[in-house]
Amino acid sequence: MIDWYYMYSQRYGIFHFYLQDKIPRDVFTPRAIFIDQSVFDEHLYKHEGEHFLSRVNIRIVNIINIIKERLETNNTTPFLFTDVDILIGPLVSQALQVYAQNEMIDMWVQKEFSEPENKTMNPGCILVRPTMKTLIFWVRVLDYMNTCHTTDMDAPNKILEEGVDFSWQFFHLNHVNTSITIKNWDYAIYHVLCSCINRQQDMVNKYLEAAHMHQPLDHYEPKVLEAFGQIYW
Repeated sequence: MIDWYYMYSQRYGIFHFYLQDKIPRDVFTPRAIFIDQSVFDEHLYKHEGEHFLSRVNIRIVNIINIIKERLETNNTTPFLFTDVDILIGPLVSQALQVYAQNEMIDMWVQKEFSEPENKTMNPGCILVRPTMKTLIFWVRVLDYMNTCHTTDMDAPNKILEEGVDFSWQFFHLNHVNTSITIKNWDYAIYHVLCSCINRQQDMVNKYLEAAHMHQPLDHYEPKVLEAFGQIYW
């Protein structure tokens, strides 16, 4: 079994209930991490001239904590950590198991662009083998984020450019992709992107993109209303 971690808040409750429904339980163990929206809102959309996600380091902190916990218990099995705003495709079980079983690679990451020469990663989907080397990497990422007030995408790319002493590769674009990189409709994970204009417009983008990919989310709204009392935009 592969532990599948993701974070969600009240605002992303609809994606949380979608993932709880769609993650195959015969291969993965969903590990949902609830973070109150107020924690994100401390920095989200707050810093003029910066990316709307700048300084939001919660993902990195959780990855570090998971690796530490596993190393303390000698659990070196790889784990998946994704954004909550993703869609599950028909290849998810078969494809991701193959990556997890490859002991030669310590970290698999989502590719941001389709051009072969572009080496930009997106932390929206990563598969991490817990080792001291991967722990040191993510600690370096967190230090860079906190020092330079950047995003949790810019920081890991910066550290990877500086060089790391572990093996890493991109997921194949047939398996993990976005509207920028998708090649066909048979995928494992589709990361739903947004326009980064404002909070409300970004959520509209994500709901419409899910519907465009023939995975509408509206039938999860009753569960969100029951859990949080309202639909957050």
